[in-house]
Amino acid sequence: MRISVQLSAIVIVAMSMISAPAAFAGGYTSTKYPIVLVHGFMGFNEISGVDYFYRIPDNLKVGGASVYVVKLSALNSNEERGEQLVNQVEEIIALSGASKVNLIAHSQGGLAARYASSVTPGSIASVTTIGTPNEATGFPLGEWVGQAHPPGSAQGNLIAAVVTALAQLVDSYSGMPYQPQDYAAFLSSMSVASLNRFNADHPQALPASYCQQGDHSVGGIRYYSWSGAKVVTNLFDLSDYALAIASGVTGTDSDGLVTRCGSHLGLVIRDNYSMNHLDEINHLFGFYGLFSTSPVVTYRTHANRLKNSGL
Repeated sequence: MRISVQLSAIVIVAMSMISAPAAFAGGYTSTKYPIVLVHGFMGFNEISGVDYFYRIPDNLKVGGASVYVVKLSALNSNEERGEQLVNQVEEIIALSGASKVNLIAHSQGGLAARYASSVTPGSIASVTTIGTPNEATGFPLGEWVGQAHPPGSAQGNLIAAVVTALAQLVDSYSGMPYQPQDYAAFLSSMSVASLNRFNADHPQALPASYCQQGDHSVGGIRYYSWSGAKVVTNLFDLSDYALAIASGVTGTDSDGLVTRCGSHLGLVIRDNYSMNHLDEINHLFGFYGLFSTSPVVTYRTHANRLKNSGL
């Protein structure tokens, strides 16, 4: 009986951590420029009413923010996805009448955001990367997969076929079935050599030395970053177990996929939130650690930071 009561209490506590929109003071997130949320690898805008940034757009809108969620290829190179983002930013500016946007991007989406700020700086007010491998060694798993199962090998071809089919399915169900998918381009772009080339082409706000901060403002654009540094945060979240396996390659000083220091860009708000790679976007379905900062609150606080900076 005691075990049953304890288990029930744990379930209630866990369910209480599922984020829901709430009534916040009006204007708290009302930034000058629209906020554009950019998803990462295998990402989407929303599928069957489920946001990639789970419940985050609505929570930002409640406080007065104008929010757009873009849809890039689920599977492609940083440059290709960056070009897609540039085109969609232009559409958002035309639609909203704003002169610039604030890009808030997760994982590989941060590299697309950096690309956009580099090639069209006049359209970008700020770039915020979340759990993004900004430093070339920030995504050890990509390097390991490329070496252990390279495209062209039997296992590499099987992985490519499965991942590509999943990417096509994700894009189809998110209403974007014609986005180009390229597993080989993705895998190559996430290698250390390719990330070094990317950083040489788009160096804005990168730290001058490992694990330090970068310039906060470059060419009139503000740069920010944050990330988690804990892999298993909620035993009720099944995705934690997959990230625990991935951390066998990535290491424990990471969010499960991206290393803590490898995520640094511009002003580092924090690199050790008690979050893993999916907690950073409030997934799966709003479960996060019992004593962790709410992911939704993190986004709202940052929107307020942008607002108070005149962005």
